[in-house]
Amino acid sequence: AGELPPKEKISSYLYVGAFEPTIFDEGEIVSLGSCEIEGLSIYSKNLNDDCSNLSSEAVFSFKDHQNIYRRLKNVKSTVSITGIEGATFRNAPHFIDMLEHNRRDMYYETDAVIEHFFQHPSHAPFLASLMIKRFGISNPSPKYIERVATAYINGNYRGIGGGEYGDLGALIAAVLLDVESRSTTLDSDPSHGSLREPVLKITSLMKSMDVVQTDPIGWTKFIGFNVGQEPYRALSVFSFFSPDYQP
Repeated sequence: AGELPPKEKISSYLYVGAFEPTIFDEGEIVSLGSCEIEGLSIYSKNLNDDCSNLSSEAVFSFKDHQNIYRRLKNVKSTVSITGIEGATFRNAPHFIDMLEHNRRDMYYETDAVIEHFFQHPSHAPFLASLMIKRFGISNPSPKYIERVATAYINGNYRGIGGGEYGDLGALIAAVLLDVESRSTTLDSDPSHGSLREPVLKITSLMKSMDVVQTDPIGWTKFIGFNVGQEPYRALSVFSFFSPDYQP
């Protein structure tokens, strides 16, 4: 009972998800509107609920700062460790039936993990930075990365995109049409632009010179020893350089 907090606080406090209200039959749930909280919709399976007194059956529905719809149940599930005062942690959800394992539950669990990564706050700026570097700017400014990430989150860049979170069309448009990408003034800056990896630079040069290799294996070993980049010998999935590397 009492005054409801803003949706940002609800999002940081509640974690248990809920079903879309449209799956219920008519009369099974009651809509309480926004309860005077901007951007919030509340519904409940407890027909006696009202804005001043919400039960654990109440569900908060809203769009978060990433433009993603959230439906959170008005309940918390916490595990306490006996014998250790104050030792508590969230009871994380799982989809695997402990008694009867089946493929359906495996799909649900995998889908939940992928969805979590996709909606993580670091996902948009990380992807924005990588795409900018792949499209020709090795040292993008933080503001450039922010603008591209925002376009990806909002799903729109100057009218390009479908308006939904994770729109790659909006992201690519922001990468290519941003002022930092098209500025002719920055072309005179020696640190602006893209620096090719050594192995790619050498390979391109040899290709342009129509070099014919008589000993391909020996050539790859030569590149590995002298350049430090032997084909197919990268130490991680991010190739020879970490994602945040800047020359």
